[in-house]
Amino acid sequence: MKKDDEIEVLGFWWILGYSENRLPGLLKFSQKNGAKLKVFHDEGMKKLLGWNKKYDIIYGIADNQVFTLYNCRQISFSISNLSYQTFDSNYLFVHNTHYLEHKDDIQFTNLCTQINNTNKFFRHLTSYNVDYSESRYIIEETPQRIDFNINHLLKGQIYMDNSNYNSYSENSFELVGNIWFNIESKDNSLLPLSIYMQEINNLRMFFSIIIQGVCTYEGMEVQRPEFSGYMQLYSQNIYGELSNRFMMFDFEYVKEKFSILLENWFRLSSEIPEVLNLFYGTYTSSQFYEYHFRETYIALEGLFQWKMKQDTQKKNVISILVGKVMKTRRNEVDNFSNIVTKYQNWGEVARKNRHYQMHLNEEYKNDIVDNNELIRLTRKIQAIILFYVLEELGFSDSEINKIFFNLIGHFKPKFF
Repeated sequence: MKKDDEIEVLGFWWILGYSENRLPGLLKFSQKNGAKLKVFHDEGMKKLLGWNKKYDIIYGIADNQVFTLYNCRQISFSISNLSYQTFDSNYLFVHNTHYLEHKDDIQFTNLCTQINNTNKFFRHLTSYNVDYSESRYIIEETPQRIDFNINHLLKGQIYMDNSNYNSYSENSFELVGNIWFNIESKDNSLLPLSIYMQEINNLRMFFSIIIQGVCTYEGMEVQRPEFSGYMQLYSQNIYGELSNRFMMFDFEYVKEKFSILLENWFRLSSEIPEVLNLFYGTYTSSQFYEYHFRETYIALEGLFQWKMKQDTQKKNVISILVGKVMKTRRNEVDNFSNIVTKYQNWGEVARKNRHYQMHLNEEYKNDIVDNNELIRLTRKIQAIILFYVLEELGFSDSEINKIFFNLIGHFKPKFF
C-alpha cells in the first residue's frame, strides 16, 4: 500500500461464529484514521451486535478480495429507522483468497515492509552499470542484500527491488529502486504478529534517530505457509507526520559493518527499551515541550543505571557519565567535548531543574531556567545519551567524533 492510498469498498461482513448473518457494509481505511467498518442491519440483529461490544475478528468479502479485521471495537450506532453500527479495527488484513479464521491465526512466518525516509540513506545499496549502444540501454545490476540477526527467534534482511519506466515518445528511461525490510522466524515457525511489530518498530526507530525525524511504514505484508503469496497488512499511522532534518551518516559510511550495527541496536532494544523509547521521542520531535527535558533526563538516568550498575540516588549522573569520557578520551572526541564542556556546572543546573519538575521541591525553585536554556540543557543531555548509544553500536572514537561534527548545530542551538 502506498502511503497516500485509501480503501473504500462495499461488501458483505460477518462476525466470527455467525457466518450465516452476512451484513452489507462499507469499509474505509486511511493511514490517518485507520480502518472503519459501517454495517447495516435489521431489528433482529440489534441483540446480537449489542452496544459497545468488542470482537476479535470480523470477516468480509468485497471488491474480489477477502478482508479480516482484527481486534474490532464498536464506536457508534444509529438510532434511526436505518440501523447501522460502526467498528474500528487495530489491523486490517487483505488477501485474494484467504482470511484469518480465528484470533490464534494472527501468527506469521515473516513480515515485510518499506520504511519511508530511508531511500536517501540507502542510495548506494545497489549500483548500476549502464551501457548505451546501437540505440539500446544495457543495464547490469549489482544488488546487495544485508542480513542481520535480531534475537534467538528472528533474523532480518534489507534488500532492493526495482521498477522501470520507459517512455518511447520521449526516448527516456527511469529506474526506481524500492528498499524492503524483512523480518522472519529463523525456523519458519509461526510467531504472533505482536513480536514482528515490536521488532519492526525498533528498526523504524533506528532510522528515525539517524535522520532526526519520523519514519513510517509503507506496503506492509505478512505471510503464512498456506497462503499463496503475501497478505497485505494495513494499520493506522500512530507515529505522526513524516519528517527529517539531517542524516548522521549514510549507508556508504557504515556499509562494512552495518549488519553489526543493526545487531547491536536490537540488543540494546531488548536491554534498555525504555531509554531508547524516551530518547527517540524527544530527539526526533519537531517541537520542544518542557516535558521533553524530563523525559530526556529520565532516559539518561536509565542509561546510567544500566551502564554503571548503580542507582541514581544523590548522584550527579551527568558529571559521572561525562567525566568518565573526559578523563581518557577528551581529545579523541573533541567535538563531543565541545558540546558538553563545563559539564560539572550545567549538569548541576540540569539536576536541580529535573528535581523541581518531578517533585516541585521548593528548595530549587530559584534555580529554574527559562525555556531557551531548558532546550540547551536537553540537547546536551541528548548528546550524552547518543554518545553512549553510538559507542554500544560499535562506532570508533573517530567515527563518533565525525558524527558529532555533523550534528553540532543541533546540540549547540542558537537563539536570536
